[in-house]
Amino acid sequence: MTRRAQLKRLSSLAKAALGRWGVAIGSVRLITHWENTVYDVRGVDGRRWALRIHREGYQSEASIRGELWWLSSLRQAGEVPVPCAVVGRDGDCLQRVATTGIPEGRWCVLFEWVSGRFQSKRWGAASMGRLGELTARLHHHARGARLPQGCMRPRLDVEGTMGAGSVFGDPLALTELTDGDRALVERVRSGAAQVIESELGGDGGGFFGLIHADLHRWNVLFEASRAKVIDFDDCGLGYFPYDAVVTLRQIEAQPDAQALTQAYFEGYGRVGSLEGWTERVLGALTVMDRVQSLAWVHSRRELEGMVKIIPGVVRKARAVFEAFEDGRPWIRVPV
Repeated sequence: MTRRAQLKRLSSLAKAALGRWGVAIGSVRLITHWENTVYDVRGVDGRRWALRIHREGYQSEASIRGELWWLSSLRQAGEVPVPCAVVGRDGDCLQRVATTGIPEGRWCVLFEWVSGRFQSKRWGAASMGRLGELTARLHHHARGARLPQGCMRPRLDVEGTMGAGSVFGDPLALTELTDGDRALVERVRSGAAQVIESELGGDGGGFFGLIHADLHRWNVLFEASRAKVIDFDDCGLGYFPYDAVVTLRQIEAQPDAQALTQAYFEGYGRVGSLEGWTERVLGALTVMDRVQSLAWVHSRRELEGMVKIIPGVVRKARAVFEAFEDGRPWIRVPV
């Protein structure tokens, strides 16, 4: 089915879904059609929401409920500005909606609109400091969070990201990899797994819990002196320093990357502890991140524009793997 045909059917489903919340529709505008499909919804009364239609087959009902539970818990704690899921007319935030065009149905969630702006080109030192603080607050809350019965989130541990049970499948299946690349992946993921398990203590240590796992520039909004985080769709049970790895990936090509890295860690350190966040650990988690990125682009290669970005993903992953194998730190921890 063409993208245009998909969007026509999803647009009809979006309008049908909004009835579950009793929204008097003023306008519905597409924001993104990528992993999920998200619409900017405005009511006739001027109110504004974001409607997310979930990609079929990615997150289960229990997994989506796990995400919504964490968001609700974070809002109640008041530590981190996060989206608020709107309760439907039947008392449930999560709605299964079907239409003639999509008879199997999709899971839908309506969120209150989060104000702010993206820094789409470059993050400055002040923004990185605020993001470091926000991430530390997320982790502080996560240390005491336990998913209730009926809720789950994927495990983003060594097995869940680099093993046979990886969330996104086998990275070695990516056809753009050479035989040399595949051998390199095999070596470094084994070495990274050993570092993570020995230094972070598996999932029994104090470094493991709910993480956002996707804190890139399109998931962070800034308003005045506050950073706000959105899109918890990829959150899971993982290693806390992994959130830093994902964020720092965004600025690694900037000429002031080291100063920005220092600002991030200083911000985190104002709220949380960086004990155990060594260059060795961060290097191993960066390998984990890039192994997962290879598996992700392979599993999503049908998405529009994906094939064009795969060579760059492979090239950057290769650089990380070679640095790890040579013992060169990819992320330098400020002294």
